[in-house]
Amino acid sequence: IEDARSEEDWKDITKESEKLISNIKKEISSYVNPETCHNFTILEKERSYNLAFHCRLKKSLDVKKAHLIVTKIEDDIKKKFENISEISIHVEPK
Repeated sequence: IEDARSEEDWKDITKESEKLISNIKKEISSYVNPETCHNFTILEKERSYNLAFHCRLKKSLDVKKAHLIVTKIEDDIKKKFENISEISIHVEPK
């Protein structure tokens, strides 16, 4: 169980991270239309980043295929942006 105080250590840097978000959108463009991704949140602690966002995928995709796409996106982001240690992507049907 995580100590609730640990949340206080994370700083929300979303507003000043427009360039990083733009670069992330470019990176994921081979998997999804980056304009369907939104609600980006970036938290920082000790030069490590926690990234969360929503992406709309075709509602015709089954859960396994959607999960595979999201896993590839997460892997590519972690390879390209080494300081991003945690990623949470919420999938929405479109």
